[in-house]
Parts: sequence; structure tokens; C-alpha cells
Amino acid sequence: MANRTTNIIGRVLRNLKRAGILSSDITDDEIVDEMNQCTIQINSESNPDKIISITLQTGIDSYILTASTSNKNNIASVRAVKLPTDWTYKFSIISNKEFVDKVNLYRNNSLTQPVIGTVIDAQLKIYPTPILTDNNKVLELYTYLSSSVSKIDINTEPELPDIWDKCYELFCSAQFLSGNDRAEYLTEFVSEVKRLRVIPHRKSHTMQSPSVW
Repeated sequence: MANRTTNIIGRVLRNLKRAGILSSDITDDEIVDEMNQCTIQINSESNPDKIISITLQTGIDSYILTASTSNKNNIASVRAVKLPTDWTYKFSIISNKEFVDKVNLYRNNSLTQPVIGTVIDAQLKIYPTPILTDNNKVLELYTYLSSSVSKIDINTEPELPDIWDKCYELFCSAQFLSGNDRAEYLTEFVSEVKRLRVIPHRKSHTMQSPSVW
């Protein structure tokens, strides 16, 4: 029986077919996995669970993200929202693989501040390591906990209401594409999230201010 999950899967497969990818090359479970990642992405942008402030220390490149060990494995995504005012460059939190690649890329550059971070075991690892001029500067982060919403499967619809279904379609389609096709879907996904994130998006819930650690 069709439900929202299977409908989204169908639209994703249609988009991939247009790009020359056969439905036999992609399983429903793979698309469902990306739907769960999409939920995390949407919530981290629109309704973070926690605000964490990190005080940088000279020579220290890893910082604990949780004040409670019970939440250690629940951090799904992190986003930097407030940087030291004198930082010149953007600071981005990226995947572990991207972090390793960019550390190798930046290794010979003379960077004067941290520019990238990644989350490993509920710790934020940053690069380059803060120097003396960064000591005691504060980095403010929004975090989203993976336990905040139920997991989607083939028989379980997204907890987010159906106004977000287009976002699921765009995000999931992008994950199986590359080059310009991937970029176009992700750009449209980001635009749609920005448009919708001011609207209450959890069933039977309204958006609330995140708590502070």
C-alpha cells in the first residue's frame, strides 16, 4: 500500500531515471536511509535541540560537545552559528572524510584561524589548531540530536509533515547523482528548506527555542 515514504521513493526513482540511472541500480532501503539523513539535515537547520558554546584554547583541537554522557551517541549534526568577530574566514563543519581531505589540502597554507571542523564521538575536532590569538574566544554551535524524531522505514512515514516531502525528494535524489545534476538538486533543497523552516514542522508540535548547554 502506498504511503508518503513509498511516494517519495517513487519520485526519487523518477528523477534518477531522467538522469540515466536505472531503478534496478538503487534499492528502496538506500533511499530510505537517505530520507533519515534528510530529516537530520532539515532539523539541524530549522529546529536545533541544543546550543553549545565552546571556549577555544591554544593548542587544543578537540572539544566535547555534550555536557551529559547520556547524549554522547545522539548528536546527529552540528552547525556553527556564531564565530569570533575578528575571524576573517568562514568556519564550516563537514563530514569526517571531507575533513581529512581538506586538512591535507590546507596543510601548506598559512591559515590564521580554524576554518573547518568535524564531529567524532561527540567531540568537535577543528583545523587548524587554535593559536595564541584564538585563546578564550567563543564558538557557538547548534546541535541536533538523532533521538529527537522517529526513524523512517518503508512502512513508517516521516514525522515531519508533508510540506517537507519535496525536500526529501530533492535531497535523496542528489545523493545518487554527481556533478551539475547533484549541485542543482542540493541548491533547490537548500532553498526549499529556507522557505519552509519558519513554519512549525513537527506533527503536534510547534517550533521551540533550543535549550542551552
